[in-house]
Amino acid sequence: MYWKDTARVLKWLAFSEQGMWLEEVSEVFTIDLDNEALPFYDSELKMISPEIVKDICSSLVVLTETEYHGGNQTRPRSVQLQLAHFTVKEFLLSNRLRDHTRTSISRFKISEEDSHKTIALCCMAYLIESSKGATVSSVEYPLADYALKFVQTHITRSKEPPEIMMLGVHFVRSMAAFAARKHRIGD
Repeated sequence: MYWKDTARVLKWLAFSEQGMWLEEVSEVFTIDLDNEALPFYDSELKMISPEIVKDICSSLVVLTETEYHGGNQTRPRSVQLQLAHFTVKEFLLSNRLRDHTRTSISRFKISEEDSHKTIALCCMAYLIESSKGATVSSVEYPLADYALKFVQTHITRSKEPPEIMMLGVHFVRSMAAFAARKHRIGD
């Protein structure tokens, strides 16, 4: 079922608000979006190796080595993942994919609104999980910096469907609990 994984990565790369590090993109698989209730973090879904992301997306993405500056860390030679060319995004959004309803390629058709919804749900579920501890480490939770910085943008651009609103209530409660714990730890 790699097509679902590939489609999720392509949504993130097409509509993320900044370049995505390979470690961040590989974390999007830890969110179970197929759950009947609300999306949730599942460490069992973590990729064995972030490099698998490149394999499942094949020639649609490229890796670029660059210096990483995230949170309080600087790491030389980190890898950014991006769409191979701007035409990949154009093709994924195009009606040409919709016209291929009888072929498996139509599974990769994306919409801007749905992509933002997927990213918003992943960000909220990820932040709920990462807020359970006393601190949030970008090593333990590589996607946390991005999720915290851009969750509101993706919620707004998703046009706030009911799933977003339900998870949003849980998210706000979780963040309030995290803030209360952090305040107690600092005392």
